[in-house]
Amino acid sequence: MLLAWGPIVLGAFLLVPPARGEMLVVPYSNEGRHTVVRMIGNPSVSIISRGPIAGSLVVSGDRRAIRQIISGGEAFLFAVPSQGCSGITTA
Repeated sequence: MLLAWGPIVLGAFLLVPPARGEMLVVPYSNEGRHTVVRMIGNPSVSIISRGPIAGSLVVSGDRRAIRQIISGGEAFLFAVPSQGCSGITTA
């Protein structure tokens, strides 16, 4: 039974955003889209590129600051693979 949870736990761990660095913000409603737009121009968030999902953004910054911006805003925050969501390799 415990072995069955291994892939699920590993998958969830890989989606957890880093404390600082690149993250993917994905809105899941119209309010979420407004939340993503509020990130533009925020000094604690750098916009890297558009994400692979409509309305999503790849951003860089502090996870706590980004979560504070999106709290209650109907958007998910995910880790970005080392290659990045835009296909541009990050160093």
